Amino acid sequence: MLRKLPYIVIDIETRNLSQTGRELASSLVKPHPSTKDEAKRAAQVQAKVSSLEEKGALSDIAEIACIGIYSDSITPTVLHTFDFEGAIEGVDHGKYADEKTMLSDFCGIINEGCDENTEIVVANAGFDLPKIRYAAAIRNKTKIPDILMPRSSNSVFDILHIAGKYFLVNKSDKYSLSLDDLAKHLGYEGKRASGAEVPNLIDSGEFETVITYNVVDLLLTNMAYKVMSCRF
Repeated sequence: MLRKLPYIVIDIETRNLSQTGRELASSLVKPHPSTKDEAKRAAQVQAKVSSLEEKGALSDIAEIACIGIYSDSITPTVLHTFDFEGAIEGVDHGKYADEKTMLSDFCGIINEGCDENTEIVVANAGFDLPKIRYAAAIRNKTKIPDILMPRSSNSVFDILHIAGKYFLVNKSDKYSLSLDDLAKHLGYEGKRASGAEVPNLIDSGEFETVITYNVVDLLLTNMAYKVMSCRF
C-alpha cells in the first residue's frame, strides 16, 4: 500500500461481557454522586449492575469482536476473532486467535496505509475510537497508531455528529440520530438489523451474519461521508 489513504472508515462490533468482564464491570459501578440516602445508592448500583446483562457489550470492559475498515481503494475488510473462514462475496476477512493479535494487525494496517493527512470516518466517534484505544492500550498493551491517539492532528469525521449538527433541522449535536435514520435521509435502504442484536448473534455463532452487518455499516458510513463531504 504505497499511496496513503485520504480517508478510512472504521467500525467495530463488541461481544457480551464474559463472567470475568461482568465481575470487573460490576466492581466499577458507582451510585450517582449527589445521592446521599444509602438505600437509594444501593438501589442505583443494583440497577446499573443488572443493566450489564443487557447492555454490557457497550461497556469499556467488553471485548472487540471485529473491526471493519474501508476506503475508496480497498475492499471492505473485517478483522475478527470468530471461528469462521468461509468466503463472503465482495469482502475480505481474516480470523485471529484473540483480540490482542487482531488489534496488533489492525494497528499495523493503519500505520502502513494512513498518515497525518488521513481523515478518520466513523459513525459515533464517542464509541468506536475510545473502545479501540481501551482495548489496545489498556487491556492488551498494544501501541495505538498515532493517528488514532487522543489529540491527534488527524481530522475525525463523525457522520452522526456532523449530520445532526449541520445538515438536519431540529437535531441536536448529540447522538439522537442513528445510522439507520441517516441512511434513509440519504435515500438508501435502512439497515435490516440492530447493533443491539450483534452480541447475541456472536454468542449464537452467527458469525457470517455479524461480518455482513459490519460491512453494511462500513458501506453506509462511507456513502454518508461521501455525500456530506461533497465527494460525489
